[in-house]
Amino acid sequence: RCACNHMNGRIDELMIWDKSITATDLTDSYTGTEADLIAYYDFDDSPACRLNSEVVQLTDKANQHHGSLVNFQFYDTCESNWAAGHNQKPCLQ
Repeated sequence: RCACNHMNGRIDELMIWDKSITATDLTDSYTGTEADLIAYYDFDDSPACRLNSEVVQLTDKANQHHGSLVNFQFYDTCESNWAAGHNQKPCLQ
């Protein structure tokens, strides 16, 4: 099995569109109700850097294309599936 399709990083927000997005579009704020938005995951389903590794469901805020989180590597002493981002408070460790 190929070990080449893994991401080493953190994601704060993911949107899947049915159209091309411009650089200007990326600076806009979104609610999840926009036309042509297929899926919107804001990754705020659970607090960051808390003991919540059992929370593995990812909620689609646009169209109910919910997902499951698998193969997470926990950072430092943070046993969390969630990274702090613009929509959450920073990690306090």
